[in-house]
Amino acid sequence: MTPGDDLIRFVLAAAFGGVGAVLVAGGALGVLRFADVFTRAHAVRALSLGAPFLLAAIAIEAWRVDVSLRLGVLAAAIAVSGPTIAHLIAHAAHRQGVEPGVRR
Repeated sequence: MTPGDDLIRFVLAAAFGGVGAVLVAGGALGVLRFADVFTRAHAVRALSLGAPFLLAAIAIEAWRVDVSLRLGVLAAAIAVSGPTIAHLIAHAAHRQGVEPGVRR
């Protein structure tokens, strides 16, 4: 492995980490600021998309197969379960009669 490879890996990890950090920060801000449970469910999508980017950045920087595989499984679980859980919460709120636009 050459020093150039380390630089490429660092830049790639920084790019993935930057994208992930922006998505997670935007999603967290949306969860805090949006008016109701239905719009907050959309913010959870950004969170569940940003977390796999951050985990990918860690996997790239770690550069070990066992760590990368574990982080990949975790990233897939977050990417699948985040929107699913947000949908289930919004569906339950709708069934309970929560009106859109009501801050709770």
